[in-house]
Amino acid sequence: MPSKLIVGCLLLVALVSGCASGPVQHTATSGWFNPSTGVFVFPLADGSLNIELWEVRNYQPFELTNNSADPTLWLTEDRRAVCLFYACLFPGLGPKAPVDIGFATQEACERFRSGHPTYTTPHEVCTLRHYRITEVTLDA
Repeated sequence: MPSKLIVGCLLLVALVSGCASGPVQHTATSGWFNPSTGVFVFPLADGSLNIELWEVRNYQPFELTNNSADPTLWLTEDRRAVCLFYACLFPGLGPKAPVDIGFATQEACERFRSGHPTYTTPHEVCTLRHYRITEVTLDA
């Protein structure tokens, strides 16, 4: 009986951890840019951002464009902690969800990738994209 419990727990951990990894799929189309750091933050799949409320004033909203006349950013992939079951109590043990992250320069993007070698594979280089700063709109 204990062996079934152990196998069940291991299976649950494997499923929740997101063992599968594939090519980077940049799906986000907008986010928040911090001009002082040159970092472009994209939301997680649930729409949440990893920005503290007091930091928001340092960020500008932006959207990706296909206009080559717009400024450029360099995209790669980051991992953000997901709060599931035990992961809320022990954040280091929880799964991490892939999310886009952008940088103002290719050098900064590649430096981030080289510092996080498990996030992307070597052939997945930073991707050049264009963006424009947008107006802040608050829902009434």
